[in-house]
Amino acid sequence: MKQRGKAVSMLEKVRTILCEFINNKDFEIGENTALSSDLGINSYQLAELVCVIEDSFNIEIPNKSIASFVSVRDLIEYLELNGN
Repeated sequence: MKQRGKAVSMLEKVRTILCEFINNKDFEIGENTALSSDLGINSYQLAELVCVIEDSFNIEIPNKSIASFVSVRDLIEYLELNGN
């Protein structure tokens, strides 16, 4: 149960970052939201987004991991496994 609360909290943090990043606070973003097809984030923008996430969570994400970020769930799982 505690783990689920942590996931919801992480989803809220990631959702806030993404809404600011795409400059649309009304967009419905869930765990299954695709970064590219749903949010229109291209590979260049994904690299920029990763920089924002790194700053927000005070972590460093290796370049080889960026390609694995297809959905919001991918970001959340990475942050939960590697975040502080």
